[in-house]
Amino acid sequence: MLKKRLIEQNINNVVQQHIANIESIAQQHDTEIRDITQKQKEDLIHNQENIIEQTKTEIDQIILVKLQAEKDRMERVIREQEIIRPAREAASTAIEHIAVLKQKARNHKQLKNGLVGGFGVVAFVALVISLILLPLQQWVIIMALAALALIFNTALFWRSNITEDKIVEGKRQIAFFQTKSGEYAPLNEEERCALLVQKILK
Repeated sequence: MLKKRLIEQNINNVVQQHIANIESIAQQHDTEIRDITQKQKEDLIHNQENIIEQTKTEIDQIILVKLQAEKDRMERVIREQEIIRPAREAASTAIEHIAVLKQKARNHKQLKNGLVGGFGVVAFVALVISLILLPLQQWVIIMALAALALIFNTALFWRSNITEDKIVEGKRQIAFFQTKSGEYAPLNEEERCALLVQKILK
């Protein structure tokens, strides 16, 4: 009986020992799992922080590259504008030259019409006075002088050194220049300006 009780006690002790071992192993596994999970969380957070920092750095670099590219483009545009500015000014001068020619032709036409009309009125008044007051011989002399004066006046003022064809051609060249058509189509801006100056101021 005592022997049986000792055996049962030994069995209970062994069972208790195994249970204690199992509980210890289970607790150790739980601790390891918690440690692994915590480490994974920390690694994940660390990785996220690294990704965010790397992304910020890449964005900053992209912005810097874009800003530098825009700055370079603006500087290039300014340099190109400075290079072609003399050509633009020359083209502007050529366009103004045509405008001046048009104004001169208009003024000449008005002056011509005024002089011819004024001389015609004076000649008519002189003719009437001559017919009333002077004898026939003097009347013929006055008419001859008036005819000579009219011929001289016409020769002096009728023709202008500014031809309508020159003005029309200048306006045509300006239209081609502004629309980049005709001879101007394949040229860059500096070449177009030079061609316009050559065509108008030749």
